[in-house]
Parts: sequence; C-alpha cells; structure tokens
Amino acid sequence: MEELKAQKIWVCWQYALVTDSRMKKLDTLIQRLYEDNVDGKISDERFAKMTATYEEEQKTLAVRSEKLKAVIAKESETTANVSGFLSIVQKYTDIPELTAEIVREFIKKVYISHPEEIDGKRTQKIVIVWNCIGEFHSQTLDAENEQA
Repeated sequence: MEELKAQKIWVCWQYALVTDSRMKKLDTLIQRLYEDNVDGKISDERFAKMTATYEEEQKTLAVRSEKLKAVIAKESETTANVSGFLSIVQKYTDIPELTAEIVREFIKKVYISHPEEIDGKRTQKIVIVWNCIGEFHSQTLDAENEQA
C-alpha cells in the first residue's frame, strides 16, 4: 500500500513538473508573439487569436497544476500519518496489559452518541479519532454486543 501511495505521489509530481514546464513555455511563446506583432511580422488579429488560445491553455494548466499539488500534499500527509501510526503500533507489538498510557498514545478522542432505539434494539454510534490517522467510524453496536 505504501508503494502505491509513493507511486501515486511520484506520478502526480511528474505531471505537475510537465504542467509547470508547459506554462513557462507558453509564457515564452506569448512574449515572442507580442514581439512579432510589434515588429509587424503578424497581424493584430492573428496575435489576438493565438494569444487567446495560449492563455486559455495556461488557465487550464494552472487549474490542473493546483489539483495535482493538492493531491501530492494530501497523499504525502496521509503517508506521513500512517507511518507515524505504524511506528506506534510497532512500539507495542506485545502488550501484556492495556494501560492508560498506551490508550492515550493510540487514541486522541472518542465520541459516543446518545443511545437510540432502532427496531427494538438499543444502538449507539461511536467515533474514534486515532492519533496520526484521524477518525474511524465503527459499526453501530447493539446492547447485546456491548454486554458480550
């Protein structure tokens, strides 16, 4: 799984580099078009059409670049969080007794909703917020499973 995330980050990074490179090349092309227009090598009409096309491509590339950078940031953060969580797990591979210290190291918060009566069964929603990896939404437990 880590390899897939690393590969996804690498591919997005490569696409972002290509996108940024193309945007720089478009800047150069627009500048040359402007110079050609000033020198009279191309008409004003042709200059307007070509620059409009290049500027539209730049806008599209800018949006794509931002999306790719957001994916890279999110995936990098997720990878770092999972790595941090796994280091805690590896620290406690053999737990003879569950202590408050161990629980605090794994769990940041626990949210327990008010009990509800659904189809004659008492249910409660439990949300665990783990250190490093965030929320985990458990299955709804009924009163029979809680007592077992």
